[in-house]
Amino acid sequence: MEWLEHNGGPLVVDPASPPDMNPETWFTTTNITAGLVLPIVDKYIARSRHIGDTANYLFLDGHIEIIESKVIEGWAESGFNFTEAGAGLPPH
Repeated sequence: MEWLEHNGGPLVVDPASPPDMNPETWFTTTNITAGLVLPIVDKYIARSRHIGDTANYLFLDGHIEIIESKVIEGWAESGFNFTEAGAGLPPH
């Protein structure tokens, strides 16, 4: 079985791609302070895709849970980098 993880290396190798396409650049201090994280997240993650304004959230151990859009919004606004492998438990 093979496991792939985007944080193990650059997600984007094409220099013509938008600079914010790589999640490793989303949670910079500048982006957090300027309130830019949520707009970037919304550009790439369908956080309101399912009924009830929810999305699927894949955990590193392979299980998936339904998560409310407002939770992802809170993480983005607080600067919690939920895209980082092994980032630990999210804030409550």
